[in-house]
Amino acid sequence: MRNARIWGLIAVIVAVMAFPAIALAQPVPPQVFVGSVTQGDFPAPKDTEVTAWIDGAQVGAGTVTDGQYKVLVVQPQDQSFVDKTVTFQVGGEDVPETAIWQVGGASEVNLSAPAIETPTVTTEIPPQPELISEPTPEPPPEAGTGQPETPVANDGEGSKRRAFVGVVDGEPDSTVDVIRNGTNERVTIRLEDYKLKQPGKMAAGSFADGARVVILSQRDGEE
Repeated sequence: MRNARIWGLIAVIVAVMAFPAIALAQPVPPQVFVGSVTQGDFPAPKDTEVTAWIDGAQVGAGTVTDGQYKVLVVQPQDQSFVDKTVTFQVGGEDVPETAIWQVGGASEVNLSAPAIETPTVTTEIPPQPELISEPTPEPPPEAGTGQPETPVANDGEGSKRRAFVGVVDGEPDSTVDVIRNGTNERVTIRLEDYKLKQPGKMAAGSFADGARVVILSQRDGEE
């Protein structure tokens, strides 16, 4: 009976001695921080990150929902946060608001971050130099091709003068046959009145057989 009492007393002593150790092993209640988050004049966007810092180390994090945040700061067992200053960052930027850490505390701290700078996108198109479309010059006719030139004069309705380049075939009388260079086409031209242009002067004259000539001719009816 006596031995049983002794063992019972020992068990009570052991339990009392173990209780402080069990109590010391319990984690320290954390402190929770809540409040609003603004960036400039507007609430911070959803999912913007909010972080808490003590002595330059991050000790808690949360995100923004409906312009509000919640961050839980847990003290490690090998450290003490009591009466230390807690700073905050919103979206990676420091904010001026701070708090003091307390065991099991619940503090409302409204955070104000600077406005987000939106880059300006310029959509204005700079003035472009005016492009002037110049007409493509027509190449000059090749010498001796015998093709009719562009009309050079208009002597009446339906009557246009054309230039023919060719070689005189035979002695001219009232008509002259011209063989167009390049095509060998024979063109008969009636010469009622003509003048032979020579270098430095203009005078009447006649054509010699085989002479290379340029004749300004006018169509007469269907001829």
